[in-house]
Amino acid sequence: MRLSQHFGHSSRQVHEVPETHGAYALLRAGYAAWESGGGRWALWPLGERLAQRVFAAWQRALASAGSIVAPGGEADFWRLAGLWGAPARPRLPRPWARWLALQVMSYRHLPRTLASQGASAWWALRLAAEAEPDPWMAMENFWRAIGLGEVMRLAAAEDTQVWAWPHPQGEAEALTCACGYAALQPWATRAKAPAPPEEPQALRAVSTPGANTIRTLAAQLGIPPSRTAKAVFLTDEAHGALIFAVVRGDMEVSLPKVQIALGTGPLRPATEAEIRAVGAEPGYASPIGVQGARVVVDTLIPRSPNLVAGANRPDTHFVGVNYGRDFQAEVVADIVAAQPGDPCPRCGRALSRQSVLPLAQGAALRPDEQVAFRTPEGKTAPVFWSPLRVAPWHVLVALAAVHRDAQGLRWPVSLAPYLVHLVALRGGEEAAEALYHELQTAEVAVLYDDRAESPGVKFTDADLLGLPLRLTVGRRSLSKGGVEIRLRASGEQHLVPLDQAVAWIQAWMEGAL
Repeated sequence: MRLSQHFGHSSRQVHEVPETHGAYALLRAGYAAWESGGGRWALWPLGERLAQRVFAAWQRALASAGSIVAPGGEADFWRLAGLWGAPARPRLPRPWARWLALQVMSYRHLPRTLASQGASAWWALRLAAEAEPDPWMAMENFWRAIGLGEVMRLAAAEDTQVWAWPHPQGEAEALTCACGYAALQPWATRAKAPAPPEEPQALRAVSTPGANTIRTLAAQLGIPPSRTAKAVFLTDEAHGALIFAVVRGDMEVSLPKVQIALGTGPLRPATEAEIRAVGAEPGYASPIGVQGARVVVDTLIPRSPNLVAGANRPDTHFVGVNYGRDFQAEVVADIVAAQPGDPCPRCGRALSRQSVLPLAQGAALRPDEQVAFRTPEGKTAPVFWSPLRVAPWHVLVALAAVHRDAQGLRWPVSLAPYLVHLVALRGGEEAAEALYHELQTAEVAVLYDDRAESPGVKFTDADLLGLPLRLTVGRRSLSKGGVEIRLRASGEQHLVPLDQAVAWIQAWMEGAL
């Protein structure tokens, strides 16, 4: 590849992201561009070649599980499968189920891992004869192979997990603990100590003028917020249904957890008119006497006797509210939003916040009777399947943050889009041209800087691009006896006779790999 014909040039300044962000190095070197209108990243040809190298490493990591290449169409696959919070129970899309039924007919065909590269995501599908404890163990090999040893595995929605890389400018937040617990914040859980057992009190209304928040209510009655029930009204935008979510007054509601618990679409805060339409009063609401709303309560509510909750009348609350006797819910689930400082669900120590960059998301194996296989005993059984989705841009950003120094990127041989960065300087153009063709004949991946630029510009761009070997051919190097070879990783330099350069590179490659 001639750099003079390459589309996507380096930049001296990048304003979209801070210098500490991995994307900064990719943007500055010309691997990618920022689409300011859509808020998305676009890869230039050099970035696409880098992504192909990383994708190949991903395929190699999956190969131990019997990886094959599957048809494309990943966007429809994720949508039709009903994955990660969709109302329908996750299942294999029918076209895929019919195709897989023809490919997986016997236990001898399992396990298999199908992997494919889509426009916006890489995806894989694990097929197995039974539920495996960790269907995506191969991902750990992948992270190590590309140099991302600090990747965290985080709990996420339902039975899914997310692999994320810790980064100060990460796009998501995780809650972690020294004991090893880690989860994306929307899905994190916290330890919940139930209230001491009490005899149920009689339900009675009390006057609470102006107490339309938990804080003012607790202060007015002289009780801790944990003795109150917090009501949060939400509207399911897809179906228009009103949702009544109830947590203890000292906690907050997690909207994503409510979505999962009730199988809804996107949620928004309900309007006062929508709240009053079901017989509730904003600021003084409770599920008691409410009609036409879907009620979901946190798991702690049934274990918290004699709470204070709204009476659905202005300036009035009920005391002695008990779940089961005074109201019931359609669903009881963990809907509390865990916060930094909350007790860890495993060990009870305080949870800490960690900014992370999500790299991939996978799910546990689940059976699907649409695809049946024959067991060794001659019976039929449903195939277990597990989806995995990788965000390639995030992976490249994490890699760029790891494989860089103050001068620019610094790719290892296993990931570099090209092995050699050949630089032609004045007086060495003819020799560089001949060496370029010789390298191509020897099937050495080479990027040839044949531009009419100054040595300073060419060397700066070489450092920004970060290819493992920089070969410089000019009047000075030829007068010294050949080509100057510089190792990007260490800065080590060698002067090699021009006619021995290809052999030297091949020998170095054998040692480097």
